[in-house]
Amino acid sequence: MSDGRIAALFDFDNTLLGTDGAKVGFGHLWKQGMVPVSFVLKVLGANLLFKRGWISDDRMSALLYSYYRGRSVEEFVGGSEEFYQEHLKPMLSPAVVRRLKHHQEQGHEVAILSASAQYILQPVADDLGVQTLLCTHLERTEDGTFTGKTDGPAIIGRHKVDIARRWSKENNIDLEASWAYGDHISDASLLELVGHPVAVRPERRLAAHARTKGWETILEP
Repeated sequence: MSDGRIAALFDFDNTLLGTDGAKVGFGHLWKQGMVPVSFVLKVLGANLLFKRGWISDDRMSALLYSYYRGRSVEEFVGGSEEFYQEHLKPMLSPAVVRRLKHHQEQGHEVAILSASAQYILQPVADDLGVQTLLCTHLERTEDGTFTGKTDGPAIIGRHKVDIARRWSKENNIDLEASWAYGDHISDASLLELVGHPVAVRPERRLAAHARTKGWETILEP
């Protein structure tokens, strides 16, 4: 029997959060007049292609993060706690939060593993008592603005697996005894990595994959 620690890895958008955080965030920015119409149209078109698997995870992420180019870091980081309390916390999935709390009570190592940016996820982690964030970091200039690129890869698809493997090795995690939660077919390789994969309100392709594999599925909000 392995003496490694047990972990529970939680995707954020449409998993721990009951909706797409980027959609909520850009909707908020739109109301404030901070999103150009041209950018919205570009994202909508790209999202249709992404949902059909016609553009890659990396390309979709690069498009979304290009929004931040030249914008002040403080403009976003400074308001992240208020944004979380007002817009994201009410949309956390009760069923998945209960699972997260259960893992914490069992003494498992809980991590949020997401393509979302650190400034968005830090208030979530602080509120839920999660110590480990494995997420996307936005590149910054010395004068305190975002470049519109990521500092390292966006944590999506194969990059989720890479960082999960590295973190697990560094922290003596027994992946075969561990859990992972995700909603999208791009999470399938991460779910394959652990002994207890859970599909959360899965989209069509992941739902079919989960049925084939006999994985546990959570359908509640």
